[in-house]
Amino acid sequence: HISLKDVLKAVKTKSGECAAVILPCCNWYSRLVHPDGATAPCHEYEDDAVVSPQRTVRVFSSLPCGVSGDGDGVPCPEVV
Repeated sequence: HISLKDVLKAVKTKSGECAAVILPCCNWYSRLVHPDGATAPCHEYEDDAVVSPQRTVRVFSSLPCGVSGDGDGVPCPEVV
């Protein structure tokens, strides 16, 4: 188990943004949200192919992450 915010601290892209498809489990629904706490997933649905009572899939198209390249090792301020 890990929060989306903690995952994004480890991800680096040239633009400082990334996309993610996540599947919250157990009681982690509240920890797998956009880091700003307000932006909803661009898509959310129940996947009947998941063999679990927790089968909600969340898709985010624009999440803040670290920057690679010249800014390597510098996390985006939204994630810190």
